[in-house]
Amino acid sequence: MPPTQFLMLKSLLEIIDTGEFEDNGSLCIEEALTHQDDLLVRLRLKHPDGGTEHRTILCHQPRSHFLQAAEYFDDLSVCDDHVLLWPHSQLQAALYFNGRPDNAHALLGALVETHHRTLNDWFPITRFMNNSLFSPNVELLASGSGLLAEGPFGIIDAYASVLETFNIRHSSPPRRPPSWWDGTRWQPETEKLYALIMGSSYVVGPNFTENTA
Repeated sequence: MPPTQFLMLKSLLEIIDTGEFEDNGSLCIEEALTHQDDLLVRLRLKHPDGGTEHRTILCHQPRSHFLQAAEYFDDLSVCDDHVLLWPHSQLQAALYFNGRPDNAHALLGALVETHHRTLNDWFPITRFMNNSLFSPNVELLASGSGLLAEGPFGIIDAYASVLETFNIRHSSPPRRPPSWWDGTRWQPETEKLYALIMGSSYVVGPNFTENTA
C-alpha cells in the first residue's frame, strides 16, 4: 500500500505531477476560510490547455499554517519529513548561554546563518531565537547570559553548536513533548502530522481531503 501522504489529495496530485502542468499549468490560493476546527483552502487550478477549475482542500484540525493569497505556483506536495513539522513532532527545548563572546555581532551573524541553512527560510529568525538578541547593540549577548532560544531540538542543537564554536557555555532544562492548542486547552501531540506545501504557503495537520467546487 502506498504511504499515506501519497493517498491524500491523490487526484489533484495526479493532475499537477506532469511535465505539461509544470510547463504551462499553475495553481493559486484564492481564499482560506475556517470551518469549525478545520481550514478550507480554495485553489484556482489552470490547466495546460488554458481551462480552469476550482478545488477546495479541507485541512483537518491544522496545527499551523501560512497562506500567501494570489501567489502562483506549479507544485504542491504532502510531506511527512520536513522542518515545518519540527515544532509539532520533535521534543521541545530551551537554550541558555553563559559567557561573553569576543564579538557579539559575529556570533549573532553565525546564529542567523545557521538558522537559514537549517530551516531553509521556512521560519523567521525570531520564531525560535529570543527577540532581545536583535537589539542594535546586541546587549543580551554582550551581557554574558540569558535565554537564547526555545523550540524543537533540531534547531536548538544547531544553535548550541554555534555557541560551542565561539567557546560559549550553554545549558538546557529537560526537553518536553510537543503539544497543540485545540481551542480550549493544550493537548499532547499524538497524531501523525503532514506538511501540505503550496509554493511558499503551507498547512501542517493530520489529514487533507479535497473536492471540486
